[in-house]
Amino acid sequence: MDDKNKTQGQIQTQQQPLGSVGSLVKEHGPISTGVIPSSPEPEIHPELEQIGVKHVPEFPEVTQGHQAVGIEPAKESVPAQTAPSGLTQIPMTEEEAMETRKHSKPTESRFGLATLILKFFKALHHNLLTSKN
Repeated sequence: MDDKNKTQGQIQTQQQPLGSVGSLVKEHGPISTGVIPSSPEPEIHPELEQIGVKHVPEFPEVTQGHQAVGIEPAKESVPAQTAPSGLTQIPMTEEEAMETRKHSKPTESRFGLATLILKFFKALHHNLLTSKN
């Protein structure tokens, strides 16, 4: 049987049994109770220190001079501004967008722009009608 396989150019190999994939044996080692920072301060090579490279802290220090002019570090409780800060300008009014959709072909770019503007106005009207005062 082996001679027949060799003459046909086929080589039979035996598969090695695989080790157990899911093992119940867990690694045991000392449990550390100290907190280690995930990114310790980098070590700077002495040659780099000579040319002026230094470690910069993640958060800048606020000195008395900074506080005197009103600069203070941001706190986590400072909310981000979510309200619009000004007027938004769009290239067409709602009426112009309706007219453009009626009189232009769907392959024209102004048709797509008019469709998008009407979608914005629809969402705006919906938000104004359903908003709680």
